[in-house]
Amino acid sequence: MSKKAFVVPLDTSHFETVSKAIERYYLENPLDFLFIGPTGFYTRQVADLVARNIKKTLNRDAFRVVNQYITEMLKFHNYNAEVLDRD
Repeated sequence: MSKKAFVVPLDTSHFETVSKAIERYYLENPLDFLFIGPTGFYTRQVADLVARNIKKTLNRDAFRVVNQYITEMLKFHNYNAEVLDRD
């Protein structure tokens, strides 16, 4: 699996730019693709635009929020760890 990182300016077309940049990588192998976003809103905006652009249903597990991804990785690799939540 190769890793890619993009630096994209924050302007009015930010979400469109991000979704266009990643959709070809998603289409290459949807089950071996992972997009990590900073917030749920951000990640959902990108995922919705990718789905709209490719006109297909997405593998929603491929679009994760960073804290969700880190928590799941921690639980998987260190199952005895305590995970503190804000609640």
